[in-house]
Amino acid sequence: MVDCYLLNLTQINNEQRRAIIEYVVKEKKIGPKAFGVTQGYLYEVRRGKVRVSDRLLCRALSFLTEDELRVILSGNVPWITMPTECIEDCVKRCLTRCFSKTQNREVE
Repeated sequence: MVDCYLLNLTQINNEQRRAIIEYVVKEKKIGPKAFGVTQGYLYEVRRGKVRVSDRLLCRALSFLTEDELRVILSGNVPWITMPTECIEDCVKRCLTRCFSKTQNREVE
């Protein structure tokens, strides 16, 4: 399952969005009810008459593995990236918090 909150959805164009929907419908055999849309709406999306919304895209991504998404997008998965400083700061805070909890348990 791909978490759409970890992706920059604005970097996925409508053609790629439709390819994702098409893959999920054909290969995974997922119908409109699972997407939370009508059959008519899904038909319009698949034909390119209606833009694939972020909500529909997120629902489709929930049926895919990261490897499947990588193949559909030709290896260009737009993951949201964080600056290294943010990651380092987060790791430091987590380790400090964990270490202080461990120390407190040993004292009790």
